[in-house]
Amino acid sequence: MFKLIKNGTIYAPEEKGAKDILIYGEKIIKIGENISPPKDFACETIDASGKIIYPGFIDNHVHLIGADDGQGPMGRTHDITWKDIVESGTTTLVGCLGSSRFVRSLQSLYIKTLELDMMGLSTYMYTGSFVIPPPTLTGEIRKDVYLIPKVIALKDKPELMVAAKSLIKIKGIICIKGGNEIFGIDCAAKELKTVIITTPGFYVFNGRSASYAAQC
Repeated sequence: MFKLIKNGTIYAPEEKGAKDILIYGEKIIKIGENISPPKDFACETIDASGKIIYPGFIDNHVHLIGADDGQGPMGRTHDITWKDIVESGTTTLVGCLGSSRFVRSLQSLYIKTLELDMMGLSTYMYTGSFVIPPPTLTGEIRKDVYLIPKVIALKDKPELMVAAKSLIKIKGIICIKGGNEIFGIDCAAKELKTVIITTPGFYVFNGRSASYAAQC
C-alpha cells in the first residue's frame, strides 16, 4: 500500500524545507514537491503541515530490560517502554545485558528485542555481559553471532578481546564499555590494533576505551 505524507518540513539531516514523501510498504520511493497519489492504487494521505520529519536516531547501547549499574537491589531499573523510545526520536536500538546477569538474562533481552520489533522498531542485541565466562544464548559466543540475526556483536570489557579474531570473521563488530575509566587495556589494545589494521570492515565502538585502543 502507498502512503503519501504531505507538506512536512524535512531534515535529512540538513533542512530540506517543506516537501512530500511517497512511501510504498516500508520504503521511501520519492521525496519532492506537489507529489500526487499514484493513480489506480490505494494510498493513505497524511497532512504533515507544521510538522518536522527526520530520520530516526540510532542508539547502540540500551538496557532494554533494565539494569542496576552494580548498585544492587535499590539501583535496579525496569524495562524501557515503546512510548519512551519513540518519544525520544529513536527508531533503532541495540540492547545489552550489562552487569545484571544473575537477575536478568540474554533470553529475556532477546524476547524484548522481538517485542519492540513487532511494535515497529528496528532492534538488535549484544551477546555477553560484564562477567567471565560470558552468558550466551547458544552456549558459544560465535554461535550467537553467527546463528541469531538479532545478535550483532559481543558486548563486554576488554578481558574478552581474545574473541575478536573469531568474531570479525562473522560480522566484524565488538563493543567495549568505557564509561569514565581508561582501565588497564594495554594487552587488549595491542590485540585490537592488530585486528583493526589487518581486517577491513572491523569496527570498535562505544566510548573512550575504543579510541584509546585504536591509538595504541
